[in-house]
Amino acid sequence: MPAYLDALLRYFEFSGRSTRRQYWSYGFMVGVVYAVASVIDAVVGTSPEPHRPGFFVVFVGIFHVVPSLTVAVRRLHDVGRSGWWYLLTFIPIANLLLFYWLGFQKSEPGSNDYGDAEGQPLRRAGALDYERALRRPAAAPASSLAVDSPQRFI
Repeated sequence: MPAYLDALLRYFEFSGRSTRRQYWSYGFMVGVVYAVASVIDAVVGTSPEPHRPGFFVVFVGIFHVVPSLTVAVRRLHDVGRSGWWYLLTFIPIANLLLFYWLGFQKSEPGSNDYGDAEGQPLRRAGALDYERALRRPAAAPASSLAVDSPQRFI
């Protein structure tokens, strides 16, 4: 469950790394959510035909497109590969090989070009300092808020 929530909280984050455990846990939880949505479709009757996906299954599928992509890219980063390798999923047979390779390949130990072993992005020289960006700016002095003259806004 934490891996699933982590993937949803990092919805558009392609940087960093995802471990094998996060990759498989996320995939398992998505399967559970699909199963629940399928049951809801069957009970509510939102499926147009018996073997077609209903409203809830389609909604779950659309909702999970981006997090599934970002988890796979971060998993590629974890094994030391570029996210562009994800394009192999569009090639038949290669997509199955990539899926299983991502699932069973060990993580690179320590830091690599994509982040440290805990899954956090590396800080590079000249990159945004996260702590400084998250700090609130100091309140402006009252004198700087005063209007010097009406011409200032024209």
